[in-house]
Amino acid sequence: MKNSPKKLGIYVHIPFCVRKCNYCDFVSYPIGPQAGAEPDSCSAAAFEPAEGTSAYCPKNPAETAPYFRTLELETKALSEIYMNWDKVSCSGSYEVDSIFFGGGTPSAVDPDFICRQLDAVCCLFNVVPGAEISLEANPGTLTDEKLRAYRLAYFNRISLGVQSLDDKVLKIMGRIHDAKEAERSFRLARRHFDNINIDLMMGVPGQTAASWLDSLKRVLDWEPEHLSFYSLQLEEGTPFYRDYREGRLELPSWEENREMYHRGLELIKAAGYDHYEVSNAAKPGFECRHNLKYWNMEEYLGLGLAAHSFMDNKRFEAWEFFEEAEERASAKLAAEARWNAARAAAKRGSDETAVQAAAAKQNADGAASGSKGSSDASQSLSAARRELFEQLLRNISTEDENELKGDFIFTQLRLIEGLDTELYRRLFGTEFESDFTPVLTELFSEGLLKNVSEAPASAPSAGTKKPSRIAFTPEGLDKTNIVMERLLSLL
Repeated sequence: MKNSPKKLGIYVHIPFCVRKCNYCDFVSYPIGPQAGAEPDSCSAAAFEPAEGTSAYCPKNPAETAPYFRTLELETKALSEIYMNWDKVSCSGSYEVDSIFFGGGTPSAVDPDFICRQLDAVCCLFNVVPGAEISLEANPGTLTDEKLRAYRLAYFNRISLGVQSLDDKVLKIMGRIHDAKEAERSFRLARRHFDNINIDLMMGVPGQTAASWLDSLKRVLDWEPEHLSFYSLQLEEGTPFYRDYREGRLELPSWEENREMYHRGLELIKAAGYDHYEVSNAAKPGFECRHNLKYWNMEEYLGLGLAAHSFMDNKRFEAWEFFEEAEERASAKLAAEARWNAARAAAKRGSDETAVQAAAAKQNADGAASGSKGSSDASQSLSAARRELFEQLLRNISTEDENELKGDFIFTQLRLIEGLDTELYRRLFGTEFESDFTPVLTELFSEGLLKNVSEAPASAPSAGTKKPSRIAFTPEGLDKTNIVMERLLSLL
């Protein structure tokens, strides 16, 4: 009897945007007309969006084409390695139930590239009917034509990076849009999608509790299916980080930040949303299925530059191994071509060995780039690259048990329903309570963690029913990093 295929999520990284925002440290490369116009300071005026329904579209799609060609090759290679998919029986090792295109700003590039890449994923992997297929987009980059193309390509969820509806805050952040453009983009998306997430940020320079709550109330009036609300993190290498270090950037106080969070949660819950993760809430049934894979330590495959994967208890970036395999396979085939040409010339006693070897190298290099060379040479390169790629992936070290336990705590505790102690026991063969005593006992007594199956919360002890889940208390939600650090100190 065949084993049932395992569930798999796929993340596709699109590393292009119109312009880097002042807080962004993601791997992305500006391609828009404002690409070289990074503000000298965080208070500089941001790009003003055009009036009406115009939105940014790259004038030269060729600048991103090489990336998508390589992305499709990587996608094909990974499907061959992991899927073992029989297209006749539609069975294989995995079935894909979530796909997420992130960035960067996927909506900033030519939609043909995005739709073709989704088509490649759907053709090469066993994507189940009803899979959640998300696309990140930013206001100022959407048109009705783009959204129609995404929907026809079977995207069924849009994640819109609004961040704020305070124009002053948006300019400080370096966003390319204003509040009017953000609402216009949402209304456009609503014509085609019935599952939309809105991203908002709090604790941003120039933001007050009043302005944050005003933005949140206005977004709630739009009635999106999902909300993500994150506190600003200062990341090294960003303009925000630089200006903060130089004393030119003032942030809301910690008390103001927490006021934004808790008062915001009150509004979100009152509007009928379930708060299911520290920074995420959704209408019932609209939780982000892809992100739940991260928080439940399920397997996912990352495609593209800097995309992370978690497969077979291994964490890795496949792109860097694919590039290494490409270079090594090309070099190997070029060397073989030169050697074969030299041997043939020697047999004939030819004096043109160097000329022929150079020609052979040119053909081999051409096959590697896909621009020249015979079909046989291209197939040889593909086979050699795939073999080397698989070998590199197989040689990645599995995370040790303490690393996996740390990952489990860091991801599972972010869920409002709490960490699943029974799942912990099945994965690691030990009891969570036993592994993390006495720190766990201290955190219970300090009111930072609770046993969600008992009331009032109390520390687990002998003779009592063991909890199925352990979760943050409202007080613990303000000290998530501290709680996790204390638990992880035992590993």
